[in-house]
Amino acid sequence: MIRITKTQVPAHRSLIIQLSDMGYVRVPMVLEPGEFSVRGGIVDVFPVNHSHPLRLEYDGDVLERMNSINIQTQRSLTPVTETTIVPVSDEKDLFFHAEVSGQEAEGLLSELHVGDYVVHDIYGVGIYKGLVRLTMANREGEYLFVQYKGADKLYVPLDQLFHLTRYSAADGVPKVNGLHDGEWKKTTARTKRVLEELAYDVYLTYKTRLESDGFSYGEDTLWQVELESSFAHQDTADQARVTHEVKRDMESDRPMDRLICGDVGFGKTEILVRAAFKAIENKKQVALVVPTTILAEQHYRTFSARFAKFPHQIAVLSRFKSKKEQQEIIKRLRMGLIQMVIGTHRLLQKDVTFHDLGLLIIDEEQRFGVSHKERLKQIKANVDALSVSATPIPRTLYMALTGSKSLSTIATAPTARKPVATLVHESSDELIQTAIQRELDRGGQVYFLHNQVRSITNAAAKIKKLVPDVTVAVAHGQMS
Repeated sequence: MIRITKTQVPAHRSLIIQLSDMGYVRVPMVLEPGEFSVRGGIVDVFPVNHSHPLRLEYDGDVLERMNSINIQTQRSLTPVTETTIVPVSDEKDLFFHAEVSGQEAEGLLSELHVGDYVVHDIYGVGIYKGLVRLTMANREGEYLFVQYKGADKLYVPLDQLFHLTRYSAADGVPKVNGLHDGEWKKTTARTKRVLEELAYDVYLTYKTRLESDGFSYGEDTLWQVELESSFAHQDTADQARVTHEVKRDMESDRPMDRLICGDVGFGKTEILVRAAFKAIENKKQVALVVPTTILAEQHYRTFSARFAKFPHQIAVLSRFKSKKEQQEIIKRLRMGLIQMVIGTHRLLQKDVTFHDLGLLIIDEEQRFGVSHKERLKQIKANVDALSVSATPIPRTLYMALTGSKSLSTIATAPTARKPVATLVHESSDELIQTAIQRELDRGGQVYFLHNQVRSITNAAAKIKKLVPDVTVAVAHGQMS
């Protein structure tokens, strides 16, 4: 047995000899319990009584540091101040390991900070208190310490990280569960019941749509041709194809349910303009639902400009409108005096009704919940539905790929538009500095996306230090 403490450290060569004598096998890279490797002054060893390998870094015979390491990434996890390594023959019953995916473990650990709320799929919501090193049942290893209600504590071994996720709901501070009060079990049962009911409602909605006779739109009018010919740019091949696919759906006798995927700036909005105009030309109303008031205003300006030569009435319904203005718009919608309404979640409220809704468009559909989208489709069972997104949620994409929805893709960039260059690099100050400076040299602007509100001002200060001449502004969702 080898005992390592602050005052008791085996010399480099002595450690290697002792490991061999205790039955450890020397290998190029440590992957299994009972193995060790040597690279100069670095000795990696996977003790059979540990959950993770150890890395001992020597300078001559002086041990400078000792850490546990992740098998897949070979990166350090936590410092180790003292430990015991037992012979292979003494712990045959412990000769096993169940290693969680290195990427999964490192991903969760890298995004967690002490004080963050986490969810354990068996025990519920707790507070992450840090990574600790413990010995349980003669096995030494790394554990995530999670504090629950009162004095309840949970230590989660790294090979069971799949049970944990970071709490990510946006509804304020969560209620911490107790380990033995049964509340989490009630919560999961209640959630399961609600999801089953929602899934059944979704199924019934799509079943009804498939079995319904939709409105069959007529061929393009002269005004439709005039509108499309006034487009300031040349259609790309994909734009022309998707326009045809949408019109074909609208002219059929089945309700349209189509998803359009395409990168930002690839011409999705123009297809929405044409679809909306076609619906209005056939005496139907159009609802365009977006996730933010800013996007609602942006679309309102775009559609108003494109429809300017024609007598079709467009309105925008969002929190930017006063209560009196909202009531007037809703009244005119119900009377059929407004042909198209562009709005946020406000359109989902029950006081909003239509004279004859024919086309429902959902922009940035990944920003809406399932219940929101199904509420829109329940407004009228046989309404044509058109979803648009650069990044569809997996559920919607799955439905498109399996045929529940029709799928159109726009992959052709407009003429003279350069493709976006996406590079994945390990972060470095030099890289950030070079990228920002290159953009400034061409007279452009830079978005720097940071994933935590609590440290965003620090990130801004760092950028200012790297590129002193830059004006840096901070914006995030918790600002007034």
